[in-house]
Amino acid sequence: MLKKLAGQDGAPTPRDFRLLRSTDGRGHGRQMREEQPAIEILDREECLRLLSSVPFGRLVYLVSDRPAVQPVNFVIRHSTIVVRTASESKLAAATSQSIVAVQADQIDVSTRAGWSVTAVGRCAEVGDPVEIAELTLTGPAAWGRPGSDRFIVVTIEQITGRWLHSPAVAFP
Repeated sequence: MLKKLAGQDGAPTPRDFRLLRSTDGRGHGRQMREEQPAIEILDREECLRLLSSVPFGRLVYLVSDRPAVQPVNFVIRHSTIVVRTASESKLAAATSQSIVAVQADQIDVSTRAGWSVTAVGRCAEVGDPVEIAELTLTGPAAWGRPGSDRFIVVTIEQITGRWLHSPAVAFP
């Protein structure tokens, strides 16, 4: 069984390996350490925890019935995703009241290990001045130009995640 590990700060840490029995393609069994990467399906709580551990991801939405992808900074707040954008941005106009996906990951290319989480939900712009003032202080930082004072909230309807465990070298 694979152990779920987390650092003291709750951030993800490398996963354990396990020994497997496999075939080499000719029907001969051999023992190996995860020759192919193992994929672990993550539950909702783990997906939210991992999303909370990164400040940056991608927002996928439709423009004229075609997918568009925009890099965004975000925070998780009350199990929703809060994105900050500029008032005049195409992103704010395109996503208003639409279904979007937010994807984030953390992959170590050198070890071929990491995780990926995708959340799908409906967008709504925050209009309440009190909530806007609160989000200005506690929400995602403004990474863009001045005037990034528009907040979009994605109410998560579906969330999925996978942890890709690092493969090791096979042995006879």
